[in-house]
Amino acid sequence: MTIVHFSPRSRVKAETNLKDFIHYCRHELTVLGVDLAWDSNTWSAARVTYGNVDQRTQKLHDRLTLTTPFLDFAKAYCRYHEGLQQKSAVRKLFALRCLERALLDCTGESSVARADMATFDRAAVIELAPSKRIPC
Repeated sequence: MTIVHFSPRSRVKAETNLKDFIHYCRHELTVLGVDLAWDSNTWSAARVTYGNVDQRTQKLHDRLTLTTPFLDFAKAYCRYHEGLQQKSAVRKLFALRCLERALLDCTGESSVARADMATFDRAAVIELAPSKRIPC
């Protein structure tokens, strides 16, 4: 017997759009320089370190980086935001860190395509009251 994994069309579309957005930001945008080291988790040009919500210092430790696939989304978002508003995305990064943690708490993975209202509610709680735990 073969088991076929079913993915709702809306999730497939979200994942495709997300993949296209990341590809565009990584390979076509030149904001922060054409030679931007995408695979680096510290972008000095943007003054951004891609650490998770537990990171408390400037020095980034491997165990504190954002998880994949959320990491690529965060990088794409920051690069896109820098080009769009010509302001640093550093202030937005904490919200992204909270969203990543909420995705891990609520779905067990860090794909932003899996985000729903419960995930965003959880992210808000993490940002406003990190020690408070609410169910997803």
